[in-house]
Amino acid sequence: MKPTHRHLSWALVGLAVPLAIATFFLDGGTGSNGSPDNPIEHFVELTLEEQPQMSPEVSVHHSNDYRFVFTKRYHIDSDLPADTILEVFKGDEERPVEKYVSFTWVLDVIEDDLISDDYVLLREWSGGASCCWIIHAFQTKPGFKRLLNHGNDHFKPEKFVVGKDTLELYDPDSEVYSGNSRSHANLVYEPIHYDLRNERWLPVAPGTGDSE
Repeated sequence: MKPTHRHLSWALVGLAVPLAIATFFLDGGTGSNGSPDNPIEHFVELTLEEQPQMSPEVSVHHSNDYRFVFTKRYHIDSDLPADTILEVFKGDEERPVEKYVSFTWVLDVIEDDLISDDYVLLREWSGGASCCWIIHAFQTKPGFKRLLNHGNDHFKPEKFVVGKDTLELYDPDSEVYSGNSRSHANLVYEPIHYDLRNERWLPVAPGTGDSE
């Protein structure tokens, strides 16, 4: 009789296992709290806005021994970038010496013959109704150094570069407004110059546009 009981027990186990597997698939593979046990199924449930639309756009700008790598990523059904990742690498090194993530519409290099090869200038534009410009400046020779991260408010002058290694930017300390309203739209453009080579600000003579 005892061997018969053992055979019956093994038969019941053999029946229970397939029933458990069938129940798992009928339930959709959820855990005790009703959430998917399969992480891939959870990924599929991402909203359309969270899914990338296409492969990232990668561009590289070289300056002396440094590579400025721009990786622009998009959301689905949108021509506007979700973000742009800037990574600066020295030579063949894999670890960046600088990393910056921009959630703005534009982040690109300002090309100008008046800027020496020792420097890299970037402009960043947030877009939208309250769009603002940000100017970045880096030195790449004799070594790497960030020189500038300047908020230029909504002002975009005819040229950011106005002389040899010299920039014209909005002076945020001026706080001059047109009319009585101190609104963002009424700010008056008051320029100030920045000397990249000597890393210093230069006041501009009123009405001339020239450094004092």
